[in-house]
Amino acid sequence: MLRSSSLSSATAMLRLLRRKPYLHLPYTTATTSPTPRRQSPPLVTDPTLTLYFLQKSCKLSPAAAAAAAQKINLKSTKNAHSVLALLREYQFSDSHIARLISHRPKLLVSSPARTLKPKLDFFASIGLSAGEFTDHFCALHGPFYYSIQNRLVPNLRLLRILLPSEADLLTALRRYPSIILSDLEKFVPVQTKLLLDAGLPLDNILKLITLHPRCSAKFPNELHSCVTAAKEMGINPSHSTFVHACKVISKVPKPTWESRIQNLERLGWSRDHVYRAFARHPYLMSLSEEKVKVAVEFFGEKLGWGPERLSESPVIISHSFEKRISPRYRLVKLLVEKGLWKRGITATHFMMSEKKFLDLYVAKHQEMVPEILEALGGNFGEKKDFNFVCEKVGGDDS
Repeated sequence: MLRSSSLSSATAMLRLLRRKPYLHLPYTTATTSPTPRRQSPPLVTDPTLTLYFLQKSCKLSPAAAAAAAQKINLKSTKNAHSVLALLREYQFSDSHIARLISHRPKLLVSSPARTLKPKLDFFASIGLSAGEFTDHFCALHGPFYYSIQNRLVPNLRLLRILLPSEADLLTALRRYPSIILSDLEKFVPVQTKLLLDAGLPLDNILKLITLHPRCSAKFPNELHSCVTAAKEMGINPSHSTFVHACKVISKVPKPTWESRIQNLERLGWSRDHVYRAFARHPYLMSLSEEKVKVAVEFFGEKLGWGPERLSESPVIISHSFEKRISPRYRLVKLLVEKGLWKRGITATHFMMSEKKFLDLYVAKHQEMVPEILEALGGNFGEKKDFNFVCEKVGGDDS
């Protein structure tokens, strides 16, 4: 089935902006069905049946079963067995069921035909694989509480209008499954106008929804704060990096953010260096302080690269020391010492793909320098560079 192009997606986005987002909604913004909830029956004094079923049929641990038994009272297991049978029809494993029931034990007393099956059919129809479907379904908070007609179907229709392909839709759902539960018809027009007013082109807005749906599903005031912070750090809203910057800003808590800046300042960086590096590689601020500290100290000690140099190529700080930085440093250093490489070590050596690096620096020189593989594998020389990394990172491969 042919899907809309990026142009039609942009047109659809503009149509949304003409709506009155808070007036046109055909449904309540409440997170539950408009039908009043029935009072839960009082718990019986002997919870043996409930505990037994939770442990034996749902595979919950004794502690998890005891916690779940505080929320439900099984007077009979007939309905509960029907619920489990239905979940298994949709390829939920024992571990999936245990996870689902431990978080939402009241599913065992819900109607399999009226409540569960329609929702399962809807989520199964989206296009995720069986494994993805069950994993994401267990991760969702309250997928059974929303109306199919008033929330889930309109959300899916809107996402299919905005995103240019089915692949983009699935990418958004994989990255943030809860986007299908969000009040998209209410927030998308407001957020789109906010982003357009901030200077983001429609292509970047669609990219934000596809690649970072959690960020795009935030409340408008939270999204506005992310956009403002990215602009204050000098990132151009029309640049593709702006989308990633908003994602990182929205994900890192302010105290953690400030602590990571202070960590870099202790290593000799100024705030200008930090902002320059962030503008080039926003994910720098997603790294742990220890990982950044090790990288900065290593490059400073071995190559004499200070904040000015590292802030120009901050992506190298993100690479694995054990699997990339240390072995490549030793290998190129060996080639320089043998007179086979005249230009010294540059940031490019750490950024190029594995295949390209092996082709240029290993395959080409392997016969002339037999120890080259030992250098790449961590067995060259005194290993002091390799040990430097292992001692400080503790085997971190991220």
